[in-house]
Order: sequence, then C-alpha cells, then structure tokens
Amino acid sequence: MLIPRRDVKPVAKALLEHFNSVSAVLDSSVAELEKFGLTHRVAADIVFLRQLITVYQYEKVADRPFLENSEAAVLYLQAKLGSSKKETLMVFYLDSARKIAGIWEHAGTVNCASIAPREVVERALLYHATGVILVHNHPSGSCKPSASDIDFTKTIYNALELFNIKLLDHLIVARNDYRSLMK
Repeated sequence: MLIPRRDVKPVAKALLEHFNSVSAVLDSSVAELEKFGLTHRVAADIVFLRQLITVYQYEKVADRPFLENSEAAVLYLQAKLGSSKKETLMVFYLDSARKIAGIWEHAGTVNCASIAPREVVERALLYHATGVILVHNHPSGSCKPSASDIDFTKTIYNALELFNIKLLDHLIVARNDYRSLMK
C-alpha cells in the first residue's frame, strides 16, 4: 500500500481529472505528482511503477527474435518512448537470429533526433549485427513521417547496405500509435 490509512479516492480523482488518463499519470514527473499532495516517496513510487512496466515490456521481446512478436515490441516502444516530450532515436542491432545484440539510444530535441549514419554503421559493426531497426518518437502524437524522416531512412539504408547489413524497419511511435516507414 503506497498510502496507508488514508482515503486515496480524492487524490486519485484529482489526478485523473487533471491528467485525463492513468497512462498520463504514470508518465508524469515526481514534481508534478507532488503538486497533488503526494509525498516525494509516493510520487517516486508511481514514477518507478512506469519504469517497471517498461522493463517488463522489454523483457517480453529481449530474448526472442525482435520482429517475431511485433505487438509486444510496439508495446515496449510505446512504453519507452511514447510519452517523451523530446524526440529520441533508438537503434536496435540484431544478430543473424534477429535477437537484440545491442541497443543505442540517442536523445534529441523537441522535434529532432537525427544522428550521423557513420555512428549507426560503426555500432552495427561493433555488435556484429546483420540487421538494424530504427525507432524514434514524435512527441506531437502524430506518426506521420516528415520529409527529413524519409530522407534519414534512405541515408541509413544506403550506408548499412555498403556493409551488407539490412535496415529491417524504421518505426515512428507515439503514445497510442505507430507507423513503419519500410512497409
């Protein structure tokens, strides 16, 4: 019990009225939660719960071929990136069995998270990857690819191709949506 011997219904109601959903409550910061009368420890426990859910979602895809269970992979990616207020690019390096050999995460700005193709290729070679999946979020909630998203995908595809490494997909994720640029 996070808050022993106290009626939590008024606090829960206030949180849901303000944030409009349980997922938005879980996506909030400790400081935001403290504004509703929660102690620092309780607010931190709620934030920790979201992190625990993200790890849980990751473990469902970590030891299996990444594209084998695409629904679980999307749930993990939405939990990890969907509510971020800044664009983040994740690069998944896959071995020949399509299992995750390595992950690289690059934090960007509110509307950009690009990296140099050389950095993607260098890490692919380091992990002995045969396949790569790019994933980035759109904080706006729209998964419509921009012209720079499409150009970036083509550039990475061509750079990896020189080393016989396949770009398997480039996903854009938001809290409640996702889109593949490769399909």
